[in-house]
Amino acid sequence: MFERSLNVFWILLGAASATYAWTLGLAGPSGPESGLFPFIAALIVMGAGVVLLLWSPSLSPEFPQGAALVRVLGVIAGLAFMAISISYLGFERQSASVDVPANGVVQRDVELSLMFRDARQP
Repeated sequence: MFERSLNVFWILLGAASATYAWTLGLAGPSGPESGLFPFIAALIVMGAGVVLLLWSPSLSPEFPQGAALVRVLGVIAGLAFMAISISYLGFERQSASVDVPANGVVQRDVELSLMFRDARQP
């Protein structure tokens, strides 16, 4: 039941976004207007929601537990921190402050030196 309601949410979110993008305008005399690309993205979200609603497996989804749940919550917390801190720290500092711990949470075997290998190459 949760999965079906989530799919309906994606359909409604896509429809609302497409409606708003339509009000921004899709095409004008000089080319695409500011609503064209949000309209395309909204159609993709809405279409994915329809496909997922029609192609729902009969099994209930398995939510992560234990260490997997900690990794998922760590990624969500990192994304929330990035969204909040970008205006205060700037893009480079806030992404560096999140990328290093996120790599440790998602993939424990990633070495820090691998992240900066491209920076060392001329």
